[in-house]
Amino acid sequence: MELRDIKYLKSLNPIEFLDKPSKETVEFLAKFMQDPNFVAVIKQMRSYYNYPETGIDLTPFIGKNFSDTLTEENVLLKDTLYLNADRLREKVGLNADFTQQLYLLIYFNSFIDVDYYEGFITDKVDFAVTKKQIILKLLDYKQEVATIYIPYTMSFNTFIKQTKEVWNTMQDEMDKNLTDNPYELRLHKNTELAVEITRLKDTENKTFSEISELLSSKTKEVDEKLSNEKYIKKLYYDYKMLWLKPQNPEVPKS
Repeated sequence: MELRDIKYLKSLNPIEFLDKPSKETVEFLAKFMQDPNFVAVIKQMRSYYNYPETGIDLTPFIGKNFSDTLTEENVLLKDTLYLNADRLREKVGLNADFTQQLYLLIYFNSFIDVDYYEGFITDKVDFAVTKKQIILKLLDYKQEVATIYIPYTMSFNTFIKQTKEVWNTMQDEMDKNLTDNPYELRLHKNTELAVEITRLKDTENKTFSEISELLSSKTKEVDEKLSNEKYIKKLYYDYKMLWLKPQNPEVPKS
């Protein structure tokens, strides 16, 4: 199973292929294809169901809907194949929305190009200034991202030089911490909670008691911490002091 043999789709309904995949698609797939265990599992699944080593060819179905293929019409078989794809998806640490992509890759040796598949990381390089704006912008992203800190006095040439020097390290860290789950934003639980508390306090002018009651009501199980007004207050001030650092920080009252 080789990366060059994979067929890239523009759509499933109707089935339409691309002559050339995007660079982002190839780079994304290449990281998985370099894992011998990942490739071995796909080969085993194809062999178990007596499918061709190169997967089922979708070429004869060009122009037709994917739901009209023989595999899709057999509901029991389809559910079984999807279950296998979902198990592999869990092992590689991807979001549940990615099951269909693995299903296509495993059994049809096909893959929807990232430019035509919602949920993939397709954002371009962006920037924000000041620590407060950086935090706010990061919260808008649907997936994890990496940041580079640029001193205001740094020249462009120096920035390029230093970025090149640390790029391999950056790439390794991103591979370890970002690509395991490209869809889910994995902020530290307390940080995410503190952001919400700060929004309710500063934007909606709610009291700590009201915030505690509101957050507690949103949880299915009893959360003693959220029910504790002092805990809510502590998260609020810790967040303000650590991240926002106002000129004259308000001192929490006992």
